[in-house]
Amino acid sequence: MKAVIYARYSSDNQREESIEGQIRECTAFADKNGYQVLRNYIDRAFSARTDQRPAFQEMIDDNLLFSKCKQKYMNDCHGNTSYQ
Repeated sequence: MKAVIYARYSSDNQREESIEGQIRECTAFADKNGYQVLRNYIDRAFSARTDQRPAFQEMIDDNLLFSKCKQKYMNDCHGNTSYQ
């Protein structure tokens, strides 16, 4: 099965290691479960209060369905967000 990884941190006060850790965990999960990771999408210093994040939007524009790996893709989607 094919997959992508979306990694993000929300603040300039956070470090690049946060992204590296997320990718490392998600890659390990993918390897363990037979997923082939096609691409990493990364947003640095973007809040999850909105979905208007460059890499997130690029992932949606690429028509990819995804699931989270130990992180919510949006803090508050009000139950109305749909990406089709």
